[in-house]
Amino acid sequence: MKKNVTLIWMLALVLILSVSGIFGQSGPKAGYLEYVGENQSRNIPAGVVMDPASHLAYLIDTGYNLRELSGDTVNELAQRLSYVVDYLRKLTIIEAVIGMPESLFKTSGKGGTHTKTCLLIARKKSTSESEQNGKRAVFMAEAKWCGHDSRGSQIPNNDLPIILENSRRGIDLKHQNHLGYQVNNNDIIDNILAPRYYDPEPSKFLGDLNNTHDLVSVKHLVETGVLSFSTGNEIGKLTYGTGAIPFVRTSDISNWEIKVEPKQCVSEEVYLQYKASQDVKEGDILMVRDGTYLIGNCAYVSKYDVKIVYQSHIYKIRVEKPDVISPFLLIAILSSEPVVRQIKAKRFTQDIIDSLGKRVYEIVLPIPKEKEEQEMIVNIVKKSINDRIEARELARKATKAVVNGFD
Repeated sequence: MKKNVTLIWMLALVLILSVSGIFGQSGPKAGYLEYVGENQSRNIPAGVVMDPASHLAYLIDTGYNLRELSGDTVNELAQRLSYVVDYLRKLTIIEAVIGMPESLFKTSGKGGTHTKTCLLIARKKSTSESEQNGKRAVFMAEAKWCGHDSRGSQIPNNDLPIILENSRRGIDLKHQNHLGYQVNNNDIIDNILAPRYYDPEPSKFLGDLNNTHDLVSVKHLVETGVLSFSTGNEIGKLTYGTGAIPFVRTSDISNWEIKVEPKQCVSEEVYLQYKASQDVKEGDILMVRDGTYLIGNCAYVSKYDVKIVYQSHIYKIRVEKPDVISPFLLIAILSSEPVVRQIKAKRFTQDIIDSLGKRVYEIVLPIPKEKEEQEMIVNIVKKSINDRIEARELARKATKAVVNGFD
């Protein structure tokens, strides 16, 4: 049996490498590049499960079939297609799920797609295996490199042979990392099969901080009224350029501040339409919820930034009880390495756009136990933000003075 599984693995890797090679060919007629059609599947089968105990290797689009099941609007498609995972878990023993690099289907800087995919290996249940064994472990891993980069250029980095070796020899709990780890079936949450969601490295990082930090979930802080979350609105492109009030988008947030010159601005009328519902106040934190590489980026709302409209891909986080946690401390924690690692693990792909979604409530915040240390962080962050904001406003004032002079 072990030889058969190894053979399936090897064939699956051949499939991946061949697909990468096909996509790396040049010209509009190369390989799958000519395979077009609105209703055609991007999933590429490497086998067919017919007889009990036979194996299936499948390269599957996580944007449709391995995404979480939740009630928010962006995941309605996932809800409609949730039967795919239900069907697989009912009729097969899932032996391995390997997250593929987003560069797998990139052919050049602009060519191809960074669609997130997984390699799924399953075995059809025999007649005596009516239910999947809850204690049976699924081997998971997350490959970061696959032999070529996002421009389609060949590189020496390739995690797939290492992952294959880890799956063959097994990996103990102490040495588990993103290149190989075991997840019990009972620990699979809401049919989420995306390997990055179960990556053990963020949990290990947090565990090392247990003696010096209070590890508190965002969900707990929301349920106890310390924090509140809301999202913005999509106002339509016809409103762009109608006025001078910033419409803050994900690309306008970086380094804890809102850009001095956002790309789009709207009219006073549009602002007044959303003013009450968005209720932006000084001290709020804007955090990118959806995107690609920007998810988790934060900006502090200063007194100069309250007159804005922000889009739906952004969370507005408000500290309702600053005596429990300062917004300056919070923005530093949200940008710290333990939290950034969690955000990367919990963001899922919806077609070609990543989203953090409701999994933001699962994030665990490492809050320093020492009050003196908290105060030092608050003072540093406060000075950093205030200095940047004042410099930004001076720059804005200077550009206006070129035309209007100094009033």
